[in-house]
Amino acid sequence: AYAQNPKLVPVTGIVLDENEQPFTGVTVTTSDAERNSSITGKRGDFRLLVSKATDSLRFSFIGYKTLVLPIKATALVKMQLGFTEISEVIVTGIYNRKAESYTGSAVTISAAELRRVGNQNLIQSLKNIDPTIYIMDNLLSGSNPNIMPEMQMRGISSFPAEATELKGNYQNSPNQPLFILDGFETSLERIIDMDMNRVENIVILKDASAKALYGSKAANGIVVIETKRLTGDRTRVTYKGDINIEAPDLTSYNLTNAMEKLQVEAMEGLYFNTTSPESYIRAQDQYNSRLRLALQGLDTYWLAKPLRMGVGQKHNINVETGNSQGLRASMDFTYNNITGVMKGSDRTNFMGDANLSYRRKNLLFRNITSVTLNKSNNSPYGQFEDYVKMNPFWQVTDDGGNILRWAENINGSLIANPMYDAAIGTFDKESYLYFSNNLYIEWEILAGLKATGRMGFSAKRSDSDTFYPAKHSSFASSSLSGGAALQKGSYTLENGKSSTLSADLNVNYNKLFGKNTIFTNLGAQIYDDSYQAYRHVAVGFPNTTGADATFAQGYAPESRPVG
Repeated sequence: AYAQNPKLVPVTGIVLDENEQPFTGVTVTTSDAERNSSITGKRGDFRLLVSKATDSLRFSFIGYKTLVLPIKATALVKMQLGFTEISEVIVTGIYNRKAESYTGSAVTISAAELRRVGNQNLIQSLKNIDPTIYIMDNLLSGSNPNIMPEMQMRGISSFPAEATELKGNYQNSPNQPLFILDGFETSLERIIDMDMNRVENIVILKDASAKALYGSKAANGIVVIETKRLTGDRTRVTYKGDINIEAPDLTSYNLTNAMEKLQVEAMEGLYFNTTSPESYIRAQDQYNSRLRLALQGLDTYWLAKPLRMGVGQKHNINVETGNSQGLRASMDFTYNNITGVMKGSDRTNFMGDANLSYRRKNLLFRNITSVTLNKSNNSPYGQFEDYVKMNPFWQVTDDGGNILRWAENINGSLIANPMYDAAIGTFDKESYLYFSNNLYIEWEILAGLKATGRMGFSAKRSDSDTFYPAKHSSFASSSLSGGAALQKGSYTLENGKSSTLSADLNVNYNKLFGKNTIFTNLGAQIYDDSYQAYRHVAVGFPNTTGADATFAQGYAPESRPVG
């Protein structure tokens, strides 16, 4: 509505949400060069002084469509649910800024962009979108789903990570960026295991502005992840399912066959350039035995033996209910199974999340509770590099199809068969239970003045069990004899727990004066992070059925439990 004034025109009106209830906190701006602005109050009302040349106003709120309306149509405005262009807002994890007023280096990625490039996990999707995120190829681990990737965003730190044999992922690499999930610091493992369907957007902060916000922890940059907020008033049940296929690619390997490899070794003098008659006889016996098997058709392609096509699956059910002016609730249940290309390797997550939101006038309360149960198995067939080293004239099975313990046994010269390890009860498994609860309170004190308080707690319990029987290939070259031979076989048991408690309070003021913006933020934070882990190594398992640490002969020689 217009009020008569020869110079300025005060425009007043009321803004309602999708349920026709007063909408607090909506930004109202003019579209002319003066860029005057206002924010709706407790009753959804606004008042804005504009010049007579102004013919329209702009109404915006995160999660709602931005409306541009003629002034004559602004007496009563009804907002519509939708999605603000993610690129218009920079989310730092502490406060939100308009992209046009943020001076740091930032890249904003929407949920749609993430899903467009893949659904394996967040890190792989980010790698395909932003070239500044560099994930080093781990040629030893390959596609092992249980190995956390080494990633960089701002180069390599001169301070190496603390060397440890613990498997619990209690410490982050000094080269990786800082991860912020819904305003709270989290780990790379948590980001990889979380459900991508929950993500609303990701902001990557790259330069010194990140360090100004989070201190030295952000020296390698920050990845800020925001999960979806509750919208709408209808009860909705949503299901999503995915199939993931991991297929080995061996086309880059061009290896010799059994006859070719034997010929190369003979040309290099492996069987003829010996230092004594006895060694010459042994070398000739070895050559003749290998030649006989090769002529009989033995040509073992070891690279394919421990591999398979891994087919994994992911299922997600989301239930959302409530109303925009009262209590809203959302629950997510996710099952995610990743099957590695190495036989017996997999990673399985069972996840549950509960999101509660309650709005009372100019106060917003939000609580997110998450529980994750992880179970993972490393391949009992060992490392892929073990099979790369095997010769094609060595045997996997006997004539009856039974897996041999020794790939070659000539005159007491024994070559261990890595395929045998999986047949004798070898296992390497890990698990963890993760719980977190994050509470948020937002208070719109005045137009442009907002206070935000947050408190978060997380706890993790992890276990790891690794058993190598006495006949495992890792003990094949052991020189233990007599009573010491009873020390063959090992069981490594690891238990750990960690917890994090954090809280912060931020008060910020944001005001637009024409083309200029004033933004100030005052904040305080407390943070406590602790972990402890214990590792026990027991040795001496005379048979393959004793897969329990209590059956061991004792601790490893010259060792004791560590933690």
